[in-house]
Amino acid sequence: MVIFSNEILVCGRFGYSGKFIRYYRQKSVLWSDVKVKDFYLSVDVRLDSADRNAGIQFRSVKVNDYGQAKGYQADVGLNYGQNIWGTIYHEDGRGLLHTSDPKKTTVNDKQWNHYEILASGNRIWTAINGQIISALEDKGDDMEGYIALQIHGGPPQTVRYRIKKLILNPKVSLAGKNENELNTLLRKLLIPVKGQTSFTLHAGDVIAEWC
Repeated sequence: MVIFSNEILVCGRFGYSGKFIRYYRQKSVLWSDVKVKDFYLSVDVRLDSADRNAGIQFRSVKVNDYGQAKGYQADVGLNYGQNIWGTIYHEDGRGLLHTSDPKKTTVNDKQWNHYEILASGNRIWTAINGQIISALEDKGDDMEGYIALQIHGGPPQTVRYRIKKLILNPKVSLAGKNENELNTLLRKLLIPVKGQTSFTLHAGDVIAEWC
């Protein structure tokens, strides 16, 4: 089921243009009114200043009258000089859930980059320009919510989102990989969820990150 396509949204420190979206001044969060559970989102993103920070909220909810979000965020841009495109963060909650490897993330600075998010049950994948970046298995409670487009606080900046496609209950495939291939990439969350007393570490897992 395709919800919308080919919409261009521009959000900056002081305004936006677009459809299907409401505007909130604090943190410049643009909310959709479509609740999602399992979904595939395809969107082109252009950050006009390569050293800025933005993100795509999903399975998220509003936490106050300003429209600030709580839930998953697929990151865009840089954070303290580190490339975070494709990283999965839990906004206003559990914090960093899955890091990306900056050396393996090919991003076109100040140009359009193709961003894909696939969520199926407790499994989440992100891809940038056709390359899998994050693959997370999370047993948290964030199984449904809304999509929102964010521009981070800080210096003036502009981020452009060109919505390509949103599909509910999609086939589990991404970046040319089928479901079995995607499952082999999954890493379990490194932050224990409620009721969990231990977890297994794998070679290459990151257990600390910049703040």
